[in-house]
Amino acid sequence: MATQAPDVGAIVSCVDADGSRGFLADAARWLRIPFVEAGFHYPRLRVTAFSNSAANAACWRCLKPQTTVAGFSCEQYAAKIQEQGGVPATPSIAAVGGALVAEVVIQELHGNHANDGRMLSIDIRNWRVFVADIVREPLCPGIHRSVDVIRDSGVMPSEPIVRLLEASDLPHPELLLPSPFVVSVPCAKCGSAVSIRKPARLIRSVPSCDSCPTEVTPAICSFEIYSRVGRNDTLALASCRSLGLAPGTIVEIVDAVGEQSVAIRLGGDPLAAFTRLEKRHAKAR
Repeated sequence: MATQAPDVGAIVSCVDADGSRGFLADAARWLRIPFVEAGFHYPRLRVTAFSNSAANAACWRCLKPQTTVAGFSCEQYAAKIQEQGGVPATPSIAAVGGALVAEVVIQELHGNHANDGRMLSIDIRNWRVFVADIVREPLCPGIHRSVDVIRDSGVMPSEPIVRLLEASDLPHPELLLPSPFVVSVPCAKCGSAVSIRKPARLIRSVPSCDSCPTEVTPAICSFEIYSRVGRNDTLALASCRSLGLAPGTIVEIVDAVGEQSVAIRLGGDPLAAFTRLEKRHAKAR
């Protein structure tokens, strides 16, 4: 069964991790959904908007092409700012940012793209304001293409990746992972292999061994990271969920030999991911 893009009016990014911002920006561009991003550093607030009506226009990652896929926790950010003698956040900055984002989203939902591809920066203490037009970065690593039709696969997150590949009906299918999957990396201290087994965007700290050997100098291991998965890869037998694909996730599968590609939606209710998260937090309390 083929359907159109998801019934989402806009995507708003207000997170403390550039890797997650880039992930959301790519998803919004690929699905042609307006994207509004906001953040602040000390008293300076920034809001950017992209209608995503044209795939070849500038995107958020054109603004920060060197952004890594790794995350950065709120606690780490706050500690770093405090070490520098600053205040991580204030209610006034958050309130101004929230109001501006709400207004941009309302305008986007009504088809007004006057702020498309623009960045508003405000220093709320000094009343310094400037607006910049974001230009297309030729070497932008972000997604500059869009999809028109999405196929419902019926494959559940608990099922293996190979089932998703078979649902594509492509002769040589390869799944493009929304975020690179990190199997293992060298320890930052001794070089031994450290098992990660999670999407790169969920990594919050520099990987290291629980206890590095004091006298042993092991051979430096290699990075084992996957950005795509084919039928013959070991990860093809892993569950979709273990690779970071939640219910309702829309992925792209390409033909490794030809130029064909299809957009496929996993089965399940997207809200189920939030339900599991709530249960996990309740259990932790």
